[in-house]
Amino acid sequence: PCPEPEPASEFGAAVATDGQVLVVGSPRADSPERDAGAVDVFDVGPAPDRAVTHVARIRPPLPAASARFGASVAVDGDWIAIGEPGAGALPTRPGAVHLLHRTAAGWQLAQTLHAPASAVGWYGASVALAGGVMIAGAPAARSTEARVSCGAAVIHALRGGTWRAERVITDPAATPGDGFGMSVAIHQGWAAIGAPGDDTRG
Repeated sequence: PCPEPEPASEFGAAVATDGQVLVVGSPRADSPERDAGAVDVFDVGPAPDRAVTHVARIRPPLPAASARFGASVAVDGDWIAIGEPGAGALPTRPGAVHLLHRTAAGWQLAQTLHAPASAVGWYGASVALAGGVMIAGAPAARSTEARVSCGAAVIHALRGGTWRAERVITDPAATPGDGFGMSVAIHQGWAAIGAPGDDTRG
């Protein structure tokens, strides 16, 4: 159950686990702003019991109404990525991704990433994390040529303890409303990027 239940907080709208840590997003939790969002972190115990213990509730560093902190989450070892796609000024809602690092004092905010210029528009709507690489989707990003919302995804790498954006990926055949980057996954050098609004090619 949600450790701090409240109506319509959408606890469980995003979940991620690496088998030892469980991360659960509540993107519509009021923290304290309406729909600012929150994230809960749980430890998963060893087999056979696999007991789940709540260890932290993480709130956005700069709470803002409708920012939806926790709309996406990912975990890998000592790192947690949290998407906040509604962060930033209207009408663009550029978005943000927050990186938590596990230290002796617990999970601490280590870095906040903002959307690169070519990935502005709900950056952080999706996140995936594995082996020092992170991919974050920005499904409302506008193409620089046509200035229409087609979407993008950003590849980041952990270098010397700092996360850096290394490449922005777009679909060269994108059409408006594709939502490229709405979902992402990453594993062993491969990335999968969903574009659920791509009606032309299904």
